[in-house]
Amino acid sequence: MPWGWGRSNALEALFLNGPSAGEREYGEDTARMIDVEVRSLLETAHGRVRTTLTDKRGALEALAKLLIEREVLDREALTAILAAPAA
Repeated sequence: MPWGWGRSNALEALFLNGPSAGEREYGEDTARMIDVEVRSLLETAHGRVRTTLTDKRGALEALAKLLIEREVLDREALTAILAAPAA
């Protein structure tokens, strides 16, 4: 969880121990800052995933087709698909 990472450019050296059964140990402003950082992390990861899936679409489709045919692939088959040049 983000609070366990303890560091971000926006939050500087904030360290939180994570959720507890009692009251949280930070205020609304800090909670909003954490929310902004989490959103930023998720948006960055989402963009990277979309780019990777778009760039590797041909390999992904070949993999799906082969899995439909065989159901199980060994390491060599998977390596061959992933090593094939992009179409």
